Amino acid sequence: MNKSTLLEKGFKEVPNEIGNARFTLDIGLDRSLTIRCFGTTNESMFIDQKDKYSSINFVCLREWAYDGLLTEEKLDLILSFLRKP
Repeated sequence: MNKSTLLEKGFKEVPNEIGNARFTLDIGLDRSLTIRCFGTTNESMFIDQKDKYSSINFVCLREWAYDGLLTEEKLDLILSFLRKP
């Protein structure tokens, strides 16, 4: 899976100071699905909630050391769960 796949699915690239690819998707109620260090062995996926100044209440969904790199099939499964009414 590549960067363009994430962008097609509605993710937005977030610039950061250390150069690791980070993408976020707004899932409502001031929450985002975030993929950090996309495509590397530090990759992780988590849900975070925003307040005015920072992110709070992180929930890690995937982490490379335990789950391996994210595939499009795995991402689609997670998105289908999050998008259910």
